[in-house]
Amino acid sequence: MRKPLPSAAASATPITASVPAFQIDPVSTYKVYAHS
Repeated sequence: MRKPLPSAAASATPITASVPAFQIDPVSTYKVYAHS
């Protein structure tokens, strides 16, 4: 995995922690992760 920017790492942490949310709405969650 590539080194994420500090802001991206901070945004990725809650997304990784909220796996159920990602399963419920993966598109929106992915957009937040991709544009963080």
